[in-house]
Amino acid sequence: MNVLILMAGGDDAFREAGYAYAKNLIEINGQPLVERVVRSFEGLAESAESEAKFLFLVRKSEIEKDHTAAVVRLLVPDATVIPIPGKTAGAACTALWAIDQINTDEPLLITNGDQILDIDYKAAIDSFRSAKVD
Repeated sequence: MNVLILMAGGDDAFREAGYAYAKNLIEINGQPLVERVVRSFEGLAESAESEAKFLFLVRKSEIEKDHTAAVVRLLVPDATVIPIPGKTAGAACTALWAIDQINTDEPLLITNGDQILDIDYKAAIDSFRSAKVD
């Protein structure tokens, strides 16, 4: 399974509000946002029919300034971090930066890196599989 996490959106509002770090690294109750997002997928990675491949798309400037790729690799050691050179035309265009890294024989889950869904990902994926939807 491919898990594509889009983390390349702007964080100007957070910087203007006085946050020193990028939005993806801002702590919520002692945990950076990126860690909370990754932890929300723990059950999926352990129960997928095949090993989950995590791909993170992060602004290149954030990787260089805040070392977000290093943080991601602490959380998911075999993660692929794809630097996004600048603003894109939105989430779909950002996701296209990963096209060469996606195994098209495996399911693809695309999610935003600044949203945490309280769902059972395994049940949702199993439901899609049983309904034979793409």
